[in-house]
Amino acid sequence: MSNMISFEIKKFFHRKKNIFIIMIFIALSIGFIMINSSLENQYKKSEISSIDYSIESLKKDIPDTKDTLKQYPGNKNLEVLLETQEKEIKIYEKQKEAYINKDYSTYLKCKIQLDKDEVNGIENNTIVAPADNIENLKNNIKMNSLLLEKKIVPIFTGVSMEGYNFFRIFLNSPFSILIAIVVIILCADVVSSEFDSNTYKLLFTQPVSKSKILISKLLAMIILSVFILLFVLTIFFISLGIINGFGSSEYPIQYFKNNVIQYIGIGKFIMLEITMLVCMIIFMASLSVFMSSLFKNTSMSMAVSIIISIALYMITTKGMLKSIASLNPFAYFDISSVLQGTASTIYSNNNVDFYHGILTLSIFSIILIFTNFMCFNKHTWAKFNTNSTNLLSR
Repeated sequence: MSNMISFEIKKFFHRKKNIFIIMIFIALSIGFIMINSSLENQYKKSEISSIDYSIESLKKDIPDTKDTLKQYPGNKNLEVLLETQEKEIKIYEKQKEAYINKDYSTYLKCKIQLDKDEVNGIENNTIVAPADNIENLKNNIKMNSLLLEKKIVPIFTGVSMEGYNFFRIFLNSPFSILIAIVVIILCADVVSSEFDSNTYKLLFTQPVSKSKILISKLLAMIILSVFILLFVLTIFFISLGIINGFGSSEYPIQYFKNNVIQYIGIGKFIMLEITMLVCMIIFMASLSVFMSSLFKNTSMSMAVSIIISIALYMITTKGMLKSIASLNPFAYFDISSVLQGTASTIYSNNNVDFYHGILTLSIFSIILIFTNFMCFNKHTWAKFNTNSTNLLSR
């Protein structure tokens, strides 16, 4: 079995198509890094502008508040509002100074205080805000409190290209579906190529069972797909870590578990992402190899696999399969969103989480592999026997 797997791995690297796809994937990944690095620089520059805008807005609002207070002297709500506005200006000025001087402890304290004041304002009906805004503010307070407690420098988690954060945001849409397509293309010809080139006739005369032939091909594709993708991501992780710093492995990241939002270190979060990524790769490899066995034509198997995957992924992300989202393997492709609870909100299904993702992807992989074995043994034997009979009759 190990010799057969080794042989399949050697054949893999002799296919120009595979090398080309890997290079395309690397190029797109570099593009992803460059775009996010540019956005990160813009965010850093705009932070001061954002604080200045808040200060100027408050300074413009204060005269209006004072005028209104003159019209309604003794109004407690207006008095509280004026006091809050004057207080917030001082906090914003302190926050700006702290950010410029890279005093992130003071900077975080200011952000926490501003968010707490806004929460109090919403709860006391002195500030009008959307219903879900107060929950977001409380999450921000918790996050910034953890950063302050652990003495971690805050980053723009949506775009930061520090090593750990790169890994986290890479495994999300649209790169999650790109990874799936890469796996499909890499695996699509593993069986069908034998029929395209008629080498299956020689292959099936070997003293090896058809099941072993199929399992060796499937295992080789899974091993190669997992290794190549993780190797590329690891290289980028190390490179970005050297250039931008790795960041703290304890950086708190939102994690959805048992219908509750909690916070775990980004290092642990990435390990969970990798586990789901491996399960996703196994599922996509199983699907692609199954199609390769079923159609015995590389172009057809590749096209059908990609169309099915993209179509079901798009249908899923549009929320058209909400009721069965937890049983749908394509609902777990946006790995980071699944782990952070965003996916469960989109699908209105609290069962869309890490554990259901692992279970669903594993079960569907097993079903595909088992079905593939049955179809492969039946169809290949039938075709091989037909060809052998025709050859003998001549």
